Amino acid sequence: MTYKTADDQIVSEPVFRHIHRYSFYKSSEGRQVTLAVLEIRQPTFITLTLVEVTDGHEVFAAEYLTGILETRLARGCTVVAASERHYMLSVPAHDADASGSIPVCARCGSDRIVRDACVRWDQASRQ
Repeated sequence: MTYKTADDQIVSEPVFRHIHRYSFYKSSEGRQVTLAVLEIRQPTFITLTLVEVTDGHEVFAAEYLTGILETRLARGCTVVAASERHYMLSVPAHDADASGSIPVCARCGSDRIVRDACVRWDQASRQ
């Protein structure tokens, strides 16, 4: 399945789609403040788009979007295109045969040793 982007490119259906939502009650204004960032991951790129902002909180929303962007940059992504409410990032190519590479679980595909006990089990069972 494919879809058309705002710049008339046709891309395949996303592999992963997630909305990062942050909401709080601002008592001094007597209202609920809501921010939402849509993250779409493809095999070769990631898009981050600010999709919902309560009026008057645009600066806070930009900081929230920048915080999510910084976590992706820390993982090795690079910015391909940027605007005030949208970022497009390229995903780094991982070489699976590189020496010293991070072990990946054959069952679940995780590369996070701290979060996934089966990677540690796979490593221990190989020895």
